[in-house]
Amino acid sequence: MKKGIGVSAGVAEANAYVLRRQKIELPQGRAENSREELRRFRASMEAVVEETCRLSRKARSEGNTDSAEILDAHLTILNDQECVSGPIEQMIGSDCLYAEQAVVRHMDALADMFSQMDDAYMRARSSDILELKNRLLFSLAGVCDIDLSCLPGPVILVAEELTPSDTAIWDRQNVRGIITCFGGRTSHMAIIARNTGIPAIVGAADAVSETKTGEPLVMDGESGEYACRPAQPLREEFHQRETQRHQFVLQAETFRGKATVSADNFTVDLAANIGSASEAVSAVQADAEGVGLFRSEFLFIGQSQPPGEEEQYRQYREVLETMRGKFVIVRTLDIGGDKEAPCLKMEPESNPFLGYRAIRFSLDHPELFKAQLRALLRAGVHGDLKIMIPMISAVEEMRAVRTLLKECEQELEREGIPFRPDIPLGMMVETPAAAILAGQFAKVSDFFSIGTNDLLQYTVAVDRGNEKISHLYSFYHPAVLSLIQNTICAALEAGIPCGMCGEAAGDPLLVPVLFGMGLQEFSMSASGILATRMLISRLNRPACARLAETVLRLPSACAVEKSLRLFQKEIE
Repeated sequence: MKKGIGVSAGVAEANAYVLRRQKIELPQGRAENSREELRRFRASMEAVVEETCRLSRKARSEGNTDSAEILDAHLTILNDQECVSGPIEQMIGSDCLYAEQAVVRHMDALADMFSQMDDAYMRARSSDILELKNRLLFSLAGVCDIDLSCLPGPVILVAEELTPSDTAIWDRQNVRGIITCFGGRTSHMAIIARNTGIPAIVGAADAVSETKTGEPLVMDGESGEYACRPAQPLREEFHQRETQRHQFVLQAETFRGKATVSADNFTVDLAANIGSASEAVSAVQADAEGVGLFRSEFLFIGQSQPPGEEEQYRQYREVLETMRGKFVIVRTLDIGGDKEAPCLKMEPESNPFLGYRAIRFSLDHPELFKAQLRALLRAGVHGDLKIMIPMISAVEEMRAVRTLLKECEQELEREGIPFRPDIPLGMMVETPAAAILAGQFAKVSDFFSIGTNDLLQYTVAVDRGNEKISHLYSFYHPAVLSLIQNTICAALEAGIPCGMCGEAAGDPLLVPVLFGMGLQEFSMSASGILATRMLISRLNRPACARLAETVLRLPSACAVEKSLRLFQKEIE
């Protein structure tokens, strides 16, 4: 039996489908006709851009916003004439290179340059550039890449890694599991797998070299264990795990349609994180009690022009009507950091995660921001809407937002356009500054929602996308838990609601601690809602409060995790 890192729970058994991509042989020598090579390159670039646009539209229409977001970033790179196509065309023309030679020479140099940068966001662009290089080479060679849109039947995908393009087109009906040689828990593939409920393992270094297509495989996406050509006793063991997992799912299903209530009668809300109107349908199907995070930036990403007030209004209204009276928290434009929107023409930054992003950008572009606020005020008449502001680090920022919101209300009233004037205005607590001074922010905010992904990243100084230090990226860090507790306590003292919309909200180990601290709303991937509701039904507040007190005194994330696992065994 082999072991990797389990990143998406579940057991699967199926034949392996090993992705071994064809290697493109580069032409040798110098090109005799530079004009023809330029024509070939431009045609290939156009084809790859067109295909990327198609894949992005397909991913977004299917609710696969994570894939769409990265594909849109690829479009930004492809359309950068100064950094990408321009230098390649110059090499073809002045150095008499074949198009393939110029693509490899420039894209490899560009990827190497990005990989050496100190900033983690810029380093991540290296792998994007290498993927685009390969796609251009396939296009130039007239070779079709592996088509995952039509698989031969139920399979476990085995690959060195899966690209955003792969996850945008794969045949989800037949992908039973995924095993890759590289990647981490926060890799693109891992997030997609968890959101779609597909068992997944990363870090299985020998998986591709030791596996053949068609060979039987078994895998456990929770433990990270897998086996090729398993003997009958091992197959039976995995079948038993699968049976237990299936029973767990059936148990969780019995909580559909019920309120989320603890064993000692405390009620909380379980909401879904979504990125599009189509994902609101999934939230309803998953029995979410609301939408705790609607990522409005996905309306901007991949567009040639920023969406206007009318377009945004229609999108927000559709989500509210789909949720049929259940609350919907819309996060205003959270662009920058790892999210790019070419239509906003933001300049590159050396450290975008600490730079000109989210509310900092919105307040600097009041006309753009007011179009969004006006759309939200108008949509508010169609349901239970709340507005949430991202990346707040100063009280003055919330006051400035309230001033703009009031201006928008006055404008709509003068124009005779219906709107809802009493929409709650809250903030994300995702900076240490906001968490430490939560008591002050509670005076200017109607509610809090804790964004654990960025809060952890900023508190522990760990880039979640850097595999070399991924072991340090842990929601169980006592410093992070302390900031979470401080935020919840400040909200309770001020009498305002406090929720959480980061990945930690759906972590079965952390849910008891968060419940013990007094968290009132847990927003997560829709697939985790019923299991979390079942878990909360077994909890009682005093025991969970004692657990929270215990873990906050522990010295490390490892010690906290050990304590949480012991508690998990006690309540099972």
